[in-house]
Amino acid sequence: MKMSDLLDHPPLKATRRDQRRQAIMEAAAELFLTKGYAATSLSDVVKRSGGSLQTLYELFGSKAGLFRELVKQHCEQATGTLDRPGIDDLPTEQALNTFGQALLRLVMSPDAISAVRLVIAEGGQAPELVEEFFANTQHLGQARMAGYLSSQAARGRLAVVDPMRAANHYCDLVKSHFHYKAVCGIPVQMTEAEMDEHVAEAVRVFLRAYRA
Repeated sequence: MKMSDLLDHPPLKATRRDQRRQAIMEAAAELFLTKGYAATSLSDVVKRSGGSLQTLYELFGSKAGLFRELVKQHCEQATGTLDRPGIDDLPTEQALNTFGQALLRLVMSPDAISAVRLVIAEGGQAPELVEEFFANTQHLGQARMAGYLSSQAARGRLAVVDPMRAANHYCDLVKSHFHYKAVCGIPVQMTEAEMDEHVAEAVRVFLRAYRA
């Protein structure tokens, strides 16, 4: 999977500005992962994507802003599941499985692993990189999960006192040691069926703790 695969492609009737925005983001994603965040300049991004620095600044404001949008779109690949119409009406176990399957596949993808390594490697020299990464992965992604868990608690389906803490527990159960091993460079071989079974077990453990 390429980083561009993690990005939402523009609709068929996207404006020229939308297309330019997408081209810039795809170019930046490839450059950040190959050259590193600190070594990539906005001029490099414009050279690869076309367009102008003025347009880039108008769209993203800065390199940190560009990275923020990349991480945001990346997270929305999984959390978007929680925005689907009717998700709150599904059986809780089914919804948690659906979200967990999307989350596990996302965090275990080669480019997602590379992105985490990039943040770890360059965080000391570019603290804004770490701040943007965690602001989006933790606050955006887990806040959406917390909102879903809160709505399920309001329906009497879950016993959740602290939705953010419960969201952290759920996400950690899904990622488990597999994500940590992959970030450390230890090969993790999982079939689609094995991923789904791992998520199902994570959901069962979570519900044993939080089911009303």
